[in-house]
Amino acid sequence: MKITHKAEEDLIPHYEAHPVYYSFADQKQTMENVFKAMDEDITTKKTILDVGCGSGGLGKVFSQLGATYVGVDYSKIRINMAKISNIPNCTFHLNDVYVFLEEEIKAGNKYDTITIFEVLEHLVEPERIVEMSKKLLTDNGVIIASVPHNMPYVAHLQVYENEQAVKDRLNPDKVLLADGQHYFCKWKNETK
Repeated sequence: MKITHKAEEDLIPHYEAHPVYYSFADQKQTMENVFKAMDEDITTKKTILDVGCGSGGLGKVFSQLGATYVGVDYSKIRINMAKISNIPNCTFHLNDVYVFLEEEIKAGNKYDTITIFEVLEHLVEPERIVEMSKKLLTDNGVIIASVPHNMPYVAHLQVYENEQAVKDRLNPDKVLLADGQHYFCKWKNETK
């Protein structure tokens, strides 16, 4: 399948037409396994920013762990679904992720964990989102992200054919193909 590269805002109608979708991030055991594979203990995470949070499923996982969770997405339908779920210790923002991250940087906000699951393939400048997110990390903070393995799709503006493509484009500190379908990436803000 040949991908027709579009602007990110051209994808909004696609997401609004498909407000409910399965996300592996909604499952607590799956997230514990992902964090463990990335050499991180999910139970120690206290301040989370979820970039591209969708309907907030990951908020449920972190809320159960007693963390404070902030989610941002540009799908009005999905953010409304997240807000009406009334998940404790969670706030959701309808915003463009580039704009939201810039506002968070200017405000001096910091997070010990930033998640970016199944988002970077939908962006024109995924490396820019990673670099902006790094500015929001606390000392020893971590970014955990995922991208699909070699999955051309109408809503994917990036295709990561192999591990080297992930490394070349996103420059993670760690990358692994965990389930045959997703590359999991980690960036760590190491305190010197």
